[in-house]
Amino acid sequence: WLEEPGSGYPKERVVPEQRNKRILDQVRAAAYRPLIDIYRDLDPELVKGAFAGERFRELFEAHARPGEIRDYVLSLTD
Repeated sequence: WLEEPGSGYPKERVVPEQRNKRILDQVRAAAYRPLIDIYRDLDPELVKGAFAGERFRELFEAHARPGEIRDYVLSLTD
């Protein structure tokens, strides 16, 4: 049985697709902000772990643009 074009998802997909849309809307609301705000809102230990690579600090210092993000990230890698 085919759904009428333009009537939305097939009936069996309505609930999961609506749930997926809500999740995506939450991700967008959290992510479409300045990166420094996102870093500050995350668990500092999680962010530190993301920047804990063996040569991360050396390469980041050499290539990151001066500014608030650079300063913040470097403060976590001390």
